[in-house]
Amino acid sequence: KTGVLAAFIYACYGLAIFYTGILLAPTLVIFVTLLLMAALLHAKEKNRITYLFLSGVLFGLVSLCRPNALLFMPLSAVWILTVFKKRLGIRKTLQGFILLCAGFLITVSPVAIKNHLIEKRFSPFSIQGGINFYIGNNPGATGRITMLQHITNSPIEQVKSSIIIAQKETGKMLTPSQASTYWLSQGLNFIKKNPGKALCNM
Repeated sequence: KTGVLAAFIYACYGLAIFYTGILLAPTLVIFVTLLLMAALLHAKEKNRITYLFLSGVLFGLVSLCRPNALLFMPLSAVWILTVFKKRLGIRKTLQGFILLCAGFLITVSPVAIKNHLIEKRFSPFSIQGGINFYIGNNPGATGRITMLQHITNSPIEQVKSSIIIAQKETGKMLTPSQASTYWLSQGLNFIKKNPGKALCNM
């Protein structure tokens, strides 16, 4: 009953409908995150560490869409140690965590290798982080989604236009990752100079 009710509420949630309509990552992230939670709970119920490998694969997929999901890794380690230590012993528990990490690395490594070959950066994560951070931390930020001057709000073209503006403002040719770093530094500078306003925008 709880699941059916939650599904109905989500189906009527305006932002979920919006993101689904323009095919952005949140729709996939929510689905895969639920699969991840189900896999972890299934591993607990069956006392089988092999399901932790599947959990690692799913965790990798979530992290590729939402890098801040990596903050969940230390918590997952504590959860695995707490749940499985008494049931299976410390050796099996450590093996389970290794399987989780292996599944994660197998999932994100191909993307990291691809980024290294194309963009010369060995990272599996997208280069949208910097501009997204600045959108929420700039003089015109209000705590809601806002548009930046000369930077389109289109998800596909946003990175391209942010790189062009960053190159104009620095007077240098920048790689996508360097442009992302530029916008991150701009956002951090805003927070440093306006801590009170930045806190209100959160």
